[in-house]
Amino acid sequence: MITIELILMVFFISFIGVTIAIIVSLIPGLHIYSILGFIVLILLEISFEELLFSVFVISTLIGYCLGSSISATYFQTPDDSSIFMVFPSQKYMEEGRGYEAVYLSGLGAIGGTLTASLLVIFLGNYLIILVDLLVAHSFWIIATAMVFVWMSEWPKDPARQKTRLGKLAGSWLQLLMGLFVIITSGILGIYLFFGSLVPPERSFQGLAAAFVGLFAFPSLLQNLVTGKKDLPKQNIAKSIEFGRTELIQGIGGGLIGGALGMLIPSVTAGIGNTFSRHAVAQSGDKSFMFSQGFSRAIYYIGAVLLLFIPGTAIRRGGAALFITLFYVPETQADLLITASAALIAAFVGWLLFILITKGVTKIIHRINTRYISLFGAVVMLILTYIMLGWSGLVILAVSTGIGVITIVFNTRRIHCIGVITIPMMISMGGLTMGAMSLFGIA
Repeated sequence: MITIELILMVFFISFIGVTIAIIVSLIPGLHIYSILGFIVLILLEISFEELLFSVFVISTLIGYCLGSSISATYFQTPDDSSIFMVFPSQKYMEEGRGYEAVYLSGLGAIGGTLTASLLVIFLGNYLIILVDLLVAHSFWIIATAMVFVWMSEWPKDPARQKTRLGKLAGSWLQLLMGLFVIITSGILGIYLFFGSLVPPERSFQGLAAAFVGLFAFPSLLQNLVTGKKDLPKQNIAKSIEFGRTELIQGIGGGLIGGALGMLIPSVTAGIGNTFSRHAVAQSGDKSFMFSQGFSRAIYYIGAVLLLFIPGTAIRRGGAALFITLFYVPETQADLLITASAALIAAFVGWLLFILITKGVTKIIHRINTRYISLFGAVVMLILTYIMLGWSGLVILAVSTGIGVITIVFNTRRIHCIGVITIPMMISMGGLTMGAMSLFGIA
């Protein structure tokens, strides 16, 4: 039953959740799933209102989509769903236009939150049909996605070699190392999914540690070695030109990329964005950065709201997993309350996001980003040890080694997503026992 007390609590928790998430997401390398996992361990020991936990989860995801766009632009620590945004945003940073890059990504996140909420509320029944259709073909869809991700990469720096043979070898070295990253991250994923590297009750935190090592920690190490002390002074633009064509391309690319991640198991927004950019023939940095924020919000928020469609139990993503540890939503009221919380959090988050972005923009040229990266690395090491002990640090070290390969050989970091796509394909293809036997997993 919906009461005044419940409504007030939803407002309060939405405000608290999005505020905490935006602030925490400024710490380089820290994913909101790590924070949620830590909170879950505490909640397992106490009693609480399960629906309010869902409100907190979805508000923190919105805060993460906003706050991490600041971190990914100014501190260069992207996750798998924001990895592509880093490259154009760094160009904007060099031109003193970092504020525009952050603003466009954040604006896209707000648009994606609104779109995801409306899609699930009004088109939930059609989404169920689409999910059922896609699940039956998930194996070959995921396989095709990974092949496409690898084949669509291009040699970026063969010109360093002086001879034709050297240039050819340099090009293929980069491409083959991309394939090597897919395979090695996939093997790591097999041990995480089917092995016992971490206790079963904390299995998802093992995957979170791997994600930090694959995507965030290599960037932190790179910043520590090559981070600039003399970033150009950034300008706070009074207005940002963003035309109708750019808006349409941004929405189209973001919707396709985010929806693929939202509906298909193990396909993240990073993979979805690889497809969507080709599908809408996306051009221009502004539409690109807007679509990145848009797709991430669709991916994170939409995946959670799918769980709330009455009569279903569609679980996509780690946030939905956290919620189902406590209960499975069953009523339309649960969906409407959670979606309303998302919209409240988006409104509050946008106001806070603008304030923080302006503040960071004013002082970023005075900050030695190496210290920020060092702080982020220390926080991640401590949090990983608290959650998983020495086994977590081993997972973090191994995954970081794989992630560093992408930097050394200038290949796509999105190849590291093999850590979830490969074991998921094995599971869907009925090959689990064979893989466990091959890799000596008891």
